[in-house]
Amino acid sequence: MHKLLSISVLLTSLFASHLAAQNTVPSLQHPLAAYHYSTPAAQVRSLDHISVRFVNPGAQPVMDVLVKAEIHEPGGQVVTLSRELDWVDAGADTLVMFPSYMPPQIAGDFTVVYSNSAYTSSVDTVQRKFAQSLYSGFASNNNTIIPGGVGLSDSAFIAADFTLQFGSLFYTGSNFTYWHPHVKFGIANTDEVYVPFDPTANIIAILLYDADPFDEGGIHFDTTWENLGVGLVGFGEYEIKGFEHEFILVPGYIENIMTSGDDLDLKPNHPYYISLYYNGLQAGAGKCVRFSKSSKEAYFDFPSTPLFAGQMIRDGWEEGTPVLEFHPEAFYDNTESPLSPDKYSISPNPASSSLQVTLDLDQPNATVVVSLINAQGRQLQYQQLQGFQNGVVVFDTRDMPAGMYLVRIATEEGRGVKKVMVGH
Repeated sequence: MHKLLSISVLLTSLFASHLAAQNTVPSLQHPLAAYHYSTPAAQVRSLDHISVRFVNPGAQPVMDVLVKAEIHEPGGQVVTLSRELDWVDAGADTLVMFPSYMPPQIAGDFTVVYSNSAYTSSVDTVQRKFAQSLYSGFASNNNTIIPGGVGLSDSAFIAADFTLQFGSLFYTGSNFTYWHPHVKFGIANTDEVYVPFDPTANIIAILLYDADPFDEGGIHFDTTWENLGVGLVGFGEYEIKGFEHEFILVPGYIENIMTSGDDLDLKPNHPYYISLYYNGLQAGAGKCVRFSKSSKEAYFDFPSTPLFAGQMIRDGWEEGTPVLEFHPEAFYDNTESPLSPDKYSISPNPASSSLQVTLDLDQPNATVVVSLINAQGRQLQYQQLQGFQNGVVVFDTRDMPAGMYLVRIATEEGRGVKKVMVGH
């Protein structure tokens, strides 16, 4: 059973150790402000966990310490939040939580400057930045791409069974309940991972998870992508085409796994993870995909960019923050439109020994691919059909563990995805 931690408890536990008094230790550490670096202006929400750690680096206690967070808004206004500490022992580490702050619904850069009255040298003033935009989406990266990308070494990738999955945490605001989302990301080493004429080897799965599927008011700090599968609400795929460049972001669509439509009814003021999954087994080169990156960011300082490579790593890569943007508005081209639900059916659901996918398309399609995928985005079985219009595709599910899976259908008439259960 997972240990569910509220944000406040988690913040307290992350930096609870006491530091030995030394003059080189800055008095303010680990400033937190927004939940991610970038937020759509239409999706602003109250920032209820603005905080900083006050560490008394002196050899004596200090009294009546005023700790401030000055928020410099894009229009030039400054909002000051403050807390007073009556007594802090030498070497003591204290979490300072500020009053809630509601950002104005405007675009621009925000800078939060943290200071205190006991120690006033330059090292004792720290900053945290975040941004709001009329057109950009949610993102933990800082909107600047730097060369090299992030990914595993080839040896670590092979040791992780040729799989890599990472995600980005975001919190919705209170203004939208109806979404047509897509993501943007970049690939830095297309020449190493692209396999010509083999679409199944070039797939990057896109998964959208509810981080609090039972509305318990927190996130599962010790969970894995597998355990988050119960909260999977959206799925999509991006096919590497061979022309991707790390400085040019590519879009990927997301579909509602319950309706196979392009709409998602996301909860307001709620945490979600957008995630990318890559399996290099089919490619056969033993090369790990490297995703475009910004400099290292930590929004929020609990797992804002978790990475799974054989084990869950809570703070992603040390070499940078992967660029992964979640946009509320729709994006589609001709090959990525939803497949009408009346063109296919899936039975039985739940399945025990087999699963049947019945297709009734408008005309013969040059290529139809039907895939069976697990909740982490891994393709378990697939059938590729040539010159196909109607008929039944059967998957053997006898040896599959009971649980939730996805059926993914890719045709020239559109794409569909449906949530199915396997039970024995």
